Amino acid sequence: MNLEVIDLAAEPLRRELAYRKGRNEAYSLRAFSRFLQIAPGRLSELLGGKRPVTEKLIGRFSVSLKLSEAQRAEWVALVQKEKKRKGPVRYFARRERNADLERHHLLREEQIQVISDWYHYAILNLLRTDEFKSDAKWIAKRLGREVPEVRQALKRLESLQLIKLENGVWRRTKEQLRGGSDIPSQAIRKMHGQTLNLAASSLHSVANDLRDISSMTMATSPAKLAIAKKLIQDFRRNLAELMEEGPRTEVYSLCIALFPLSRSADPEGRLL
Repeated sequence: MNLEVIDLAAEPLRRELAYRKGRNEAYSLRAFSRFLQIAPGRLSELLGGKRPVTEKLIGRFSVSLKLSEAQRAEWVALVQKEKKRKGPVRYFARRERNADLERHHLLREEQIQVISDWYHYAILNLLRTDEFKSDAKWIAKRLGREVPEVRQALKRLESLQLIKLENGVWRRTKEQLRGGSDIPSQAIRKMHGQTLNLAASSLHSVANDLRDISSMTMATSPAKLAIAKKLIQDFRRNLAELMEEGPRTEVYSLCIALFPLSRSADPEGRLL
């Protein structure tokens, strides 16, 4: 497997560029550099991880991208995290990564905020089931939600051009959606929190033969976390491809939680 190292601090720029290309195939890196008011060569170095993204640059880009104060602060926090670790926070990705991104529609932060509740994504996937009915009452019953709530969710998804009504039938406009990876986001944290709560509830409400929830505890080093995340990402994609083959009658959610149980200690053994 041919791997390359990607600078995580430049991921917001890569996401924005991919989003613009998704809306206009002719959109180029040179056009993006003009929009950001930066030389094309320098932008290419930032995107490729050859030049670090600084707080000063984030300030400039935030104006062009019209980022909120919270979004700018989260980006700055990511850069500060890199400095604290005395090196860029990086993760492994395949050389084919750009081609993989083109097959997915990247959601922007403001879009994720609009559909941060879990049932929006459940509706999107319910549309792909074999016996889907474009009826708010049917959808509400299948997901255990209220009808007005479902109707509002459909309006939000339509406003973001993620679904459209054709001859009375709701259809997805994008085959695959993708959010940020390792990018701080309050909306994504909200969605993950809801998913974890749903997983906990299923322990008592769903029969064993219709679910699989397990856990394991291990002693390791945080230095291996980047590789672990990459393996989990590959596993998710491979499992999704397998599970979506053939008949589709239900919507399932896969939730993998890898997190520390212990608190870090400084060189003198004091807990941080």
